[in-house]
Formats: sequence, C-alpha cells, structure tokens
Amino acid sequence: MVNQDSRALQFAVGVNLIMAVAGAIASWLCNAQALALDGLVSGLNALMILAGGHLSTQVLRPPDRRFPFGYWALETLYVGSRSLLLLGILLFAAISSIDRILAQRHGASITPPWIGGIVIYACLMAALGLLVAWNHHRHWKIGGRQSQLLAMERRATLVGAAISAGLGLAFAVTPLLLDTPLAGMVPVSDAWIVLLLSGILVVAPLRSLRDAVSELGGVAARSTVRQAVLNIVRQELNAQGIRLVDDAVFTLGRAVQGLLYIDPGMALSALDVDLLRDQLERTCRQRFENLALELVLTCRDPL
Repeated sequence: MVNQDSRALQFAVGVNLIMAVAGAIASWLCNAQALALDGLVSGLNALMILAGGHLSTQVLRPPDRRFPFGYWALETLYVGSRSLLLLGILLFAAISSIDRILAQRHGASITPPWIGGIVIYACLMAALGLLVAWNHHRHWKIGGRQSQLLAMERRATLVGAAISAGLGLAFAVTPLLLDTPLAGMVPVSDAWIVLLLSGILVVAPLRSLRDAVSELGGVAARSTVRQAVLNIVRQELNAQGIRLVDDAVFTLGRAVQGLLYIDPGMALSALDVDLLRDQLERTCRQRFENLALELVLTCRDPL
C-alpha cells in the first residue's frame, strides 16, 4: 500500500511543480490575479505532497514505546493540516479579490486581463489536474481503498481542477458582459470569479477538517464501520459462549481500533485472552485490513 501511495505522490509532485511555474508565468502574461492563485495552490500542493510521501512510510510502522497505539493518527493529522491549508488559501484568495474589487470601485486604474490566454491556460491546467486525480484514484483502488492520504489528495486535486475549469469558463463568457449593466465588472472579472469559486469550494475542506478533528478527538467510528466489526465479533464470541458487554470502536486514518468489553462467564488465563484477541483480529482483518483490538474482561457496562 505504501508503494501505491509513493508512486501516486511522486507523479503528483512533478505535475504540480509544472503547474505552479505555469501559473506564475501565465499570471504575468495575462495580467490575471486568479492565475497567480492557481499557481500558488499548485506549488503548495507539491510541498504538502512531499510531506505526505514521507508520512506514507510512517503510518504502517508497528506500535512502539513512543506511539503505543501505532502511527495511524499521523494520517488523520495530515488530512486535517491539508484541509486547513486549503482553507487558508481560499481565505487569502477571497480577501485579495475583495481588495482588488474595492480598489477598482475607488477609481484605481485596473488593466483588464487577457481573456484568450487565460482560457487556454485554464484548459491545460484542468486537464493536468484531472490526470493527477485519476492517477490518485487508480492507486487508491489498487491499494484496497484504504489510504486516506490518497483520498484526500484526490479531493484536493479535484478542487484545483475545478478552480482551473471554472476560471476558464467564467473568463470565456465575461466579454458577453460588455454591453450589459455589468460591464464595469469586466476589468476585475478575475477577482469576482475567484471570490465566487472560493465560496463554492470552501465546503469540501471544511468537511474534511471537521472529520479529522472528530477522529483526533476520539469520536466513535461511523455506524456502518462499527456495526460491521460487531457483526464479525459477535459471531465468534457467541460460538464460544462469551457475552459481549460493550464496545468502543473508533477510526484513525485508514485503521480501525476497538476495545471489546467481554464477560466470558468462566475462568480465562492470560494466554486464553491473547489467543482469543488474535483470533478476533484475524477474522476482522478479512474485512478491515488495518485493525487492532483489545479485550477487557468485565461483567458490568463501563459506560
């Protein structure tokens, strides 16, 4: 799985660096602030992807003294940081666009952007973004659909592709405004477009950040994940006459972890408990590749 992450991320770094340079050059040639934003997003994407490549080699390390519950939370931390960075970029873009619009309203001289060059640039960048997103999705599927890192990068890349496509489409239709009451918007059309896209695209990183904070805060796993684990566990425990008193199932990154409170109704040695836990983990891992369970013997509901 790590190999799948690494291959997809190496490809993405190269493409994003090309897109960052292209955005800077196109922004200067076309006199369009929106293209500078596009290039900035691509450059920051490349930096974050490099960090993600290092992370992908860490998350599958076994638990140790420093991280007794494993390194899975690093993936969730990365997703949260990545989402926070995207939110920061969108906020910066929105503030810059508002400043440009207000400057034009107060009589500042604004050179209108070169529409034709922007449309050509936007089409090329959108195509490259979709190529990277497709590559992420392909490697995510090959890796068993487990990597939150690749899933997050795919979403981020689609956000970038949507920005590029939206810019191209919006700039293509701005000349139609010249003979309308909205003609005054044309010189700062790039700012209006960035402002609109920032408001639309803010939803996805907000949702990802919320989910990451929930995971790091110890919120229980989604009901579908919890129920799938419990269905497997109950079948094994019932076969041995052991009662499941309660459970605490949660996710960290691509991993599922759980505490199972059981009442065996009989004396069990430490070896018996270890063997039972290993058996439950082996069975559950047929459904969840990255899973860890711990057993707590009790006769009372702990919650």
